[in-house]
Amino acid sequence: MNTKTTQLNLNWPSLIVLVRHGESEGNKYGRRHMAQVMKKPSYKFALTPLGERQARETSAYLDKRFGLDSFDAYLTSTYTRAQQTFETIFKGQRKNGEEIAPLIDARINEITRGYASLVSDEELFAMHPHEVKTLALNGWYHNIPLCGQSCVQIEHIIHSFLAYLREGCGGKRVIIVGHGTWINLCCRVLINRSVDEAERLHTSGFYHNCGVTIFERTAEGGIELTEENIKAWNEPEATT
Repeated sequence: MNTKTTQLNLNWPSLIVLVRHGESEGNKYGRRHMAQVMKKPSYKFALTPLGERQARETSAYLDKRFGLDSFDAYLTSTYTRAQQTFETIFKGQRKNGEEIAPLIDARINEITRGYASLVSDEELFAMHPHEVKTLALNGWYHNIPLCGQSCVQIEHIIHSFLAYLREGCGGKRVIIVGHGTWINLCCRVLINRSVDEAERLHTSGFYHNCGVTIFERTAEGGIELTEENIKAWNEPEATT
């Protein structure tokens, strides 16, 4: 597995920290339940109490390791769960006398699954059998779901976002609170990970809620994955 893109000696930030959002209503109850029963779209999914605790414990880890006020750029997506995770992590934190607030960037948004987020697999197959066949043929990475986005399309957006970071944050420290699939694809782009490996990580549910992934600029000017998917929070105790 590649861990460096030192052949791309661009103006990378000195540090990029990626944090997935904490457990959300969608993680706990399922996207289809939230759409059909709760009538709530994905971008409005809120954190659960567990997700809030994950964010608080991750905050303590990030503060001890980096210092919450040590970053030069703070970014998150337009989605409620990512913004709530950011707010919990940086609650009460100040930098240069001002409260730390993120730049909200839609290029960090999670992939849109389209119609597949609204119905069960059985309903999807009954109403749109070609969708199931297309997914089986193309696979997770290349498939464009009905009214949704493909991973390829998200990577185009990620390339734009990374160019923005290189232009405005070269040599600086950046923290981004985002989403699981987005982080998976961003890592794939940064280290030239294979599509098959990215799909394996997706299928296995590799990225924890509030998992922390760290990239550092190398002496040669490239970017290196130093740690991936650190779990800085404790599982809740089992009840009897």
